[in-house]
Amino acid sequence: MRAFKSFSGILLLLVAAALGIALIWLPGMILDQYETASSLGGIWGTVYLVLVGTGFVLVIGSIGWTLWRLWGRSVTKKLRRERQNKNPSQLSVEQMTREVDDNLQSIEDLGDGAGDSPQIQQELRPLVGQVEHKREQQTLEIVAFGTISSGKSSVLNLLAGRDVFATHVRGGTT
Repeated sequence: MRAFKSFSGILLLLVAAALGIALIWLPGMILDQYETASSLGGIWGTVYLVLVGTGFVLVIGSIGWTLWRLWGRSVTKKLRRERQNKNPSQLSVEQMTREVDDNLQSIEDLGDGAGDSPQIQQELRPLVGQVEHKREQQTLEIVAFGTISSGKSSVLNLLAGRDVFATHVRGGTT
């Protein structure tokens, strides 16, 4: 979040600097172009001004479009990070489904980006297949990890509703 704010601040500073330079530089440039067009006279002067104006509009438009795309992507990235940082219990079923779809799409994009590396594609295909199979079967895998004797087996036994994992006061039983 802090990096996003500093990026926005730097971008705002650059835009302000560009506007300041434009306000100093543009009037003189416009006068020079008008004098050049006047010296050409008649229709050629008008054609010259139209061409210069069109080029100016294209340059400003492309700069604006690029900044708009950068800003849009940074907002999208920020929203995706916020969504990914949510606790899964805070997500609706639709949001969880979309999260899995997005993750599978990211894996597919990674595999496509690896185009020249069949090894990476071979490693990704079975993993995607496993996720899709678990999704179809609607199975859930719970993984518990932690230090010795921290209560992992006890919690899993409580979740299962029966003694599935061996527990003992002495560590390292399971």
